[in-house]
Amino acid sequence: MIFWKALSGGLRAERRKVRWQVGEGLIGTAVGDGKWLMLPEDGDPLGDPILGPEAVRTALVVPMEARGRVLGALVVGRRQNRPFSNEERRLLSGLAMQAAIALENVRLYDQVQNLAVVEERERIAREMHDGLAQALGYLNLKLESLRTLKGQPEEAWEKARSEMQKVVNDAYAEVRQGIFSLKTKLDPGSSFTLTLVEYLREFEAQNNLHVELVKGKGAELPISAKAEIQLIRIIQEALANVRKHARATRVEVRLEGRDDGLQVTVEDNGRGFEYQETGSAPTRHFGLAVMRERAEMVGGRLKIESGPGGTRVTVWLPGKGEGG
Repeated sequence: MIFWKALSGGLRAERRKVRWQVGEGLIGTAVGDGKWLMLPEDGDPLGDPILGPEAVRTALVVPMEARGRVLGALVVGRRQNRPFSNEERRLLSGLAMQAAIALENVRLYDQVQNLAVVEERERIAREMHDGLAQALGYLNLKLESLRTLKGQPEEAWEKARSEMQKVVNDAYAEVRQGIFSLKTKLDPGSSFTLTLVEYLREFEAQNNLHVELVKGKGAELPISAKAEIQLIRIIQEALANVRKHARATRVEVRLEGRDDGLQVTVEDNGRGFEYQETGSAPTRHFGLAVMRERAEMVGGRLKIESGPGGTRVTVWLPGKGEGG
């Protein structure tokens, strides 16, 4: 179905509501065939509901094509019976090309946004499975085991109650942190650093954990909007693992320019874990695969270093000029 997206020139209201099927009328034929058409040479004005004698006497229909696909048409009409010059045709051809590129960019942007939504849903599903679902499963087992405590000393009941209370508190914290992370987003034109500062401030307050942001040389190096989104999610994932596993009291997040890109380091003073770069980290410690995928998705790289004195997560992303 073809319809008017933008209009100028005072067409009557009923004509603005006209719709075409591909191949119908002058405009529908131009879109269907992907060829220029001109009125009156290529068609009868009475054969098109918008290009009748009450509207225009001369018209040029230029298909808007991008990546081998016709997205629509640019239609210019005159009430005078005066043909379009070669210079006017070249101008309209250029305008149609620019409009097609703009429309294609919008379509690709929508695809990227939809993909980001799908990825975020998958991430949430993984986190719910690893956190909330396992906690609920454990609670179910503990409730079943209460039957065996019938007639047992009160100390046994108190131990079971304490264990279940801890699981409930941890699950609540997990849900609260998940909601908080989802609320953190980068709006178009917003400052990445300002968004990060606000997130770290809230994270620190909610988790009773000292978080320091250090901005080194080149910390304001611009990266692409898509890279910014992936970077904030990587930082969130790294901090979530610190909260859940590291038993740390302090975290440092450092931003600095490095090798024509932006390098971000998240380092804690926790207990660390055994890890080799060629191996894989236990899933209970890090969503390493998720963070690595996010970095590589935008042309970056991720490095993990961990030991008894703490863990360092380093992510490098190309600058805007390098990675788009």
